[in-house]
Amino acid sequence: MDQPAPPLLSQLIPDFTSITGPPLLGIVLNWALFGILSTQLFIYYQAFPRDKSFLKALVYSVYLLEAVQTILLMENAWRVYASGFGNLEVFDEVETSWLSVGILGGLVACMVQSFYAYRIYVLSQSRIITGIIVFMALASYSGSLATSIVLQRARNFSELFQQESRIFALFGLWQSAGTVCDVLIAACMTFYLKKMSQGGLAQTQRVVAKLLRLTVETGIVTATISIISLAVYYSFTQFQYYEVPLSAIAKLYSNTMLVAVNSRVRFRVMSESTTWKDVAVLSLHFQSSDETEVPQSTRQQETIVFAERRNGSMETQRRKTQDMVHIDAERV
Repeated sequence: MDQPAPPLLSQLIPDFTSITGPPLLGIVLNWALFGILSTQLFIYYQAFPRDKSFLKALVYSVYLLEAVQTILLMENAWRVYASGFGNLEVFDEVETSWLSVGILGGLVACMVQSFYAYRIYVLSQSRIITGIIVFMALASYSGSLATSIVLQRARNFSELFQQESRIFALFGLWQSAGTVCDVLIAACMTFYLKKMSQGGLAQTQRVVAKLLRLTVETGIVTATISIISLAVYYSFTQFQYYEVPLSAIAKLYSNTMLVAVNSRVRFRVMSESTTWKDVAVLSLHFQSSDETEVPQSTRQQETIVFAERRNGSMETQRRKTQDMVHIDAERV
């Protein structure tokens, strides 16, 4: 009697894409955001060489952590799509995901939220509000650490279903505390910046309006991704769709921080006709953070000019100008 034909792989796994798709989308999105972050870091390095040491340490530490996370995610992608190609069991293995997404991602988010808490403290001088924000940031990181420990011990994602209630609670703490923290940061920054601009000059109000828009937009982005992570995780418990937002959320935090730091830079395209002939020039005007003790005074600004010649080479030139500054750049 003829043996029945073995079932096809597509019959055994009806939704093959739901297994292979999320890790791929996550690593692609992570790499894209890492490229944007690298550009932001280059601008920061060129524009603010005299920033205070603690801010430099924060910026470069966050970038280093993000680089390590990207390397770990790439190693995981190589394992499932190259060396383990065709073996679906590798998609179920936790491997370094507990470290790259949970510990490193949670640490970056906590550092960025603490950075915003410091800015709010400088604006408000309120230890209570700052303490609440720091507490929520630490609560979110505690949730990410606990989730990472459970993941590391489980070894396989499928084993998490055996302790569903615990992982639900820990993951919920991680993402919900982060969301609340982001909303608090956006609300407090909006309130104190508006309060700061009342009765100010028109230039001051324009700068504050820009900062308000930047604060609200970045807060909405990170809070929305956290909410999406929660919704996807609780709605599709049998699939790993949540890997996509989780792989990107740390990069979003670091990018929003550098966008805020680099918001002191003003871009302007101009043309040169003598020394810099046939050169496309992009100038960056910025206020150095060590020149912010006396607001509403004429201060010296430095302009970095980036010039790209026709042969593809890049040159920089620094210039000194005078500008009226009405807002303490370090405070916002």
